[in-house]
Amino acid sequence: MFWEPTLRQVLARDDQPPHPVPQALGGSKCGVERVGLATAKAGVPLRTVPVDLLLDNWKLHKDGCKETALSRKRLEELKKTDPTGAQIHADWFEWRTAANNNDTMAMTHALGLQRDSSRGRTHILFRLCQYTPRVFKISDVLTEIETMMNLDLGEGQEYI
Repeated sequence: MFWEPTLRQVLARDDQPPHPVPQALGGSKCGVERVGLATAKAGVPLRTVPVDLLLDNWKLHKDGCKETALSRKRLEELKKTDPTGAQIHADWFEWRTAANNNDTMAMTHALGLQRDSSRGRTHILFRLCQYTPRVFKISDVLTEIETMMNLDLGEGQEYI
């Protein structure tokens, strides 16, 4: 798993009992793909996660699976007709689904979670954004975003 080394680095506590997060996620089986029984309808392998978490986010998961399946199908079609377009599509898909490790690690260190994991419940990290030219308010460009993402009119609001 791409996140396993990071997770172990952040949550490894040699001088303390095992961290409760990986234990709750299945201990050493955390993140192991279960192909077959635990495969979504769209063919996206599920990770070992708590059932209540899946139940809470079933609609989001379902939409994500459909989107992933459509994206993979489009990629296969593009490979047959437009190899350059297929590579662009594959790169885009990989970029948008990959975790931003630098960002995650920066926030983890800023909060001091490795030193004291309870700080995640008692501290908060704010990011301030300033207006810069060529940066647009989402509501102003939502129609263009929907067009680029091949969404129906008004469907983009669901992703915000």
